[in-house]
Amino acid sequence: MAGGVQPEEALPLTSADSLTSLPGREEALARLRAAELADVDAEIAVLYVDVDNFKRVNDRVGHGGGDAVLLAVADRLRTAVRPGDVVSRFGGDEFVVVAGGVGDVAGAVVIAERIRSGVGEPVRVNGRRLSVTVSVGVAMGPGSSARSLLEQADTALYRAKESGRNRVETFHAGERLRGSRQVRPETVLAATLDSGGLGVAYEPIVDLATGSVGAMRVSLRTLPRTDADVDEDALEHEHPEALLRLAEESGLIVSLGAGLLDTACSDACGWPKGDDGWPAVNLVWPMTSRQLEEPRSAEQVLGILADRGLEPGWLAVEVTEESLTMAGPATRRTVSQLKEGGVRMMIGGFGELTGSIVLLREFPVDSVVLSPAFLAGFGSDSTRIKLVNAVLAFGRLLDIDVAVRGVATETEVTLLKALGCRWASGPYFGDPSPDPPMLRSIS
Repeated sequence: MAGGVQPEEALPLTSADSLTSLPGREEALARLRAAELADVDAEIAVLYVDVDNFKRVNDRVGHGGGDAVLLAVADRLRTAVRPGDVVSRFGGDEFVVVAGGVGDVAGAVVIAERIRSGVGEPVRVNGRRLSVTVSVGVAMGPGSSARSLLEQADTALYRAKESGRNRVETFHAGERLRGSRQVRPETVLAATLDSGGLGVAYEPIVDLATGSVGAMRVSLRTLPRTDADVDEDALEHEHPEALLRLAEESGLIVSLGAGLLDTACSDACGWPKGDDGWPAVNLVWPMTSRQLEEPRSAEQVLGILADRGLEPGWLAVEVTEESLTMAGPATRRTVSQLKEGGVRMMIGGFGELTGSIVLLREFPVDSVVLSPAFLAGFGSDSTRIKLVNAVLAFGRLLDIDVAVRGVATETEVTLLKALGCRWASGPYFGDPSPDPPMLRSIS
C-alpha cells in the first residue's frame, strides 16, 4: 500500500505553542544553531526558566488555573527580555530565552535577574492569589552546539532548584552535565527530535467479515539515530511509550501529537481511494488527557484535516476511559467540539474501569475498543467468552461499533467471528509498521 513514513523522515512539531502563542522550540533551536556559525566573539546566552513548584499550582487550582499561571508567566517574560531576544515555551512549565549580543556572563545574569523579579509577582486565578517564582539557569556560547548550550543551561537550572529555588545560577566550565545523573523530559525529547528520531507507525484494524483492513491506528515510533554523540542516559528513555509519557508530563504532547496527526494525514492522502474519493482506510488517532484539556485542541485537529483535504468523518479520535472519567469542563468541551465538527469518537481500553457503561450515556461515542484484558484465557474460559458476547450484544443494542484489541491467535479470531465481532487488531494481524500492510484474507 502507498504512503508510510520513510526511515529518513522525521516527525515535525508545530512551530508555535498553542497555549501561550510563544514561539516553539524550533525557533529557539534555529537561533542557537545560527550562533554556532557566528563569529567567536559574538556571545549568545541561553536562559532556561522553570516555574517553581508548578505541580502544587495545578493541585490547588486545576489544569485550567495552571494554564492561567503559564499565560501570566509568558506575558511577564515578554516584558522582561530585551527587544530581539527569543522567548519560547519548551513545554509544561519550562521556557527558554535566547539572548544575542550579550557581552559576558554578567550581562546574561542581569537579564536573568530581571526575569526572576519580573515574574515573581502574585497571580490571581479564580479569585485566589497565588505566589509565583521561577528558577533560571544560564549558559553562554558560541563554542558549544545548540544541544550542549541547552544541557548546560539545564544543569545550571537544576543547581538553582537544589539551592532553594527562586534564584539564578550559571553554568561553570568543566561542570558535569546533569544529564549523566537525571534526565529531564525536555532534554530527552529535544535530543531525539533534533536527530530526526521520531516517526509514525500504523497498526491495522481488520474487518473480520472480509479480512480487509478497515482502519489504521496511529502510534509513535523511534527512527535510527544518525548522530555519533548519543547520550546513553537519554537512550534509556527512547522507547516510544517512554517518550510519550515524557511528552505528557512536560506538555510537549500537544505539539508532538499535532505533528503525529499531520504526518499520518499526509501519508493517508497517498493511500488507495474508495468509491467516495477518500482514502479507503480510515485513521484512528489516540488523544491523551493533556491534549483533550488543551483549549484549542479541537480547532487544531479540524484544521489539520481541512489543510489535508480530508473529511472529519474519516477520522476517529480514541480516548481512554480514564480521560473521560476524570474529564473537566475543558475536556468535555473538546469532545463536544470534535463531535460537532464531524469527527468520530472512540473509547479505548473499554471495560477496564467500573464506570464504563456510564460513559456511554455521558459522551457521544461512536465505538469502543474492548480492553485486551478480556482476551486473557479467552479460548478456554467460558466466562470470558460470555463477557465478550455480552459487550458485543450491548454495542448492537446501542448501535455502537465494538472492536477487540490484542488478538494474538487463530483460535481467538475464530471465536470472535462466531460471536459476531466485526473489528479486531493485534499481533495476529500485524504489529505497528511505518508502511500500512496489505493483509492476507482471514475470512
